[in-house]
Amino acid sequence: EGLRLFKISQVYPLIYSATSCFVRSGGGKNAKLSKQLIQLIELLEKYHFVNNAICQHIGNEVEKLYAGFCEQYGGSDDFEKITKKLTAELKKQVASEEEFTSHFTEISYSGESIPIISYIFDRINNSGLHPGHRVHIFNSDQKILRKNHNIEHFYPQTPSDDMTVDPITLEVVDSIGNLLAISFRTNSKLGNLSPKKKLEKLNGLLSREIQNLPYVQEFIRTYSKSIPTWDSKAIEERAKSLAKQAYTEVWKIA
Repeated sequence: EGLRLFKISQVYPLIYSATSCFVRSGGGKNAKLSKQLIQLIELLEKYHFVNNAICQHIGNEVEKLYAGFCEQYGGSDDFEKITKKLTAELKKQVASEEEFTSHFTEISYSGESIPIISYIFDRINNSGLHPGHRVHIFNSDQKILRKNHNIEHFYPQTPSDDMTVDPITLEVVDSIGNLLAISFRTNSKLGNLSPKKKLEKLNGLLSREIQNLPYVQEFIRTYSKSIPTWDSKAIEERAKSLAKQAYTEVWKIA
């Protein structure tokens, strides 16, 4: 789903070639090699998320590298050895954390960006969870008009009448630092309430509705003191924090 979302077609011949080498290596009967195949495809997803989806590098920057490794996989029965060499090469080419952060913090809500924002919160929320506990926030089927999860603006796009509007915060209201992906039912119940009132609801009447969203619970724990005065500074700080978590944990090239 991730690789399709990034629209990086250069990766597919490599995956086919690597899989063929995996089969010749007896990988289907080897738990260690099977795990390495899964890790390879995860590595490719992480690499292209960082370099292409976020840092907007051109897709053909890996064409020569991938072509060379297609040949290596094609002429070898040692899947583990070739995969280690490929991993080392991708580590050398991955964008720096500084470059990643500068692009990630510029992610902003729009109709076109909803899929990548949903994907980001899906992977952050499910990072480290057992498969049976994961929640599918990102749905790759674009034919489904009504998704189970919506993008919530924590500082509302259209503030309620009882809010003191901060024009500076409104300028960054679409920043990823102000966004959450939650169920469409929870989203509709929060409406355009102030951040303080949203916090009260999420800690009270709606607490059961976010039980399966650990990243939302973590957001509340981390920013509970800042939420009553949620503003542009807090939004910018959270965007940077999300970028660091993304680069050093969720999409880390290990």
